[in-house]
Amino acid sequence: GLIEGVTVENGHVTAIDWKDKKLGGTLNLSGFKYLKKVDVSRNELTAVNVAGCAALTDLNAGRNKLSDIDLTGCSQLQDLAVYKNRLTDISLEGAPLLKKLNVSNNLFVDLNLSNSYNLVTLNCQGCHLENLNVSGCTALKNLYCGYNKLTSVMLSGVENLQNLNIDDNEISTFIVSGLP
Repeated sequence: GLIEGVTVENGHVTAIDWKDKKLGGTLNLSGFKYLKKVDVSRNELTAVNVAGCAALTDLNAGRNKLSDIDLTGCSQLQDLAVYKNRLTDISLEGAPLLKKLNVSNNLFVDLNLSNSYNLVTLNCQGCHLENLNVSGCTALKNLYCGYNKLTSVMLSGVENLQNLNIDDNEISTFIVSGLP
């Protein structure tokens, strides 16, 4: 039979919408290679594994208790929302096409997204960030990194930047190079 919130096309699961379902623990969706969209926001999940979800383009796991997320092999992922969680680290190596990343209100101290060539929008506001590296993010247009503990921001090679919010930080060094 049908499972609420699960979209099946040609015998394959292509979308999961389990928003606000009181889900807890680890959600393992690894290997769902036809899965395109997942919304598991507003739950109590502590980990999400979407490794090998090669068709996944959109993942919203915001407002959970995530301390771990596995994006290995998410080669089509473009929009990732993991705001309001407990993440201290994230690796985007498995998601080279990522365009939009919202990691606001997490527990990052260091966030290194250097050379994320396709990243257009990054929201990392309200974390505990002391170090942020977006050098070489040549497509980056929107950078929201206010309400952190940043002491320095290096924006080398971020030549398409249009919107920048660095409100409410502790910035003493601001390095901008390669901007038009």
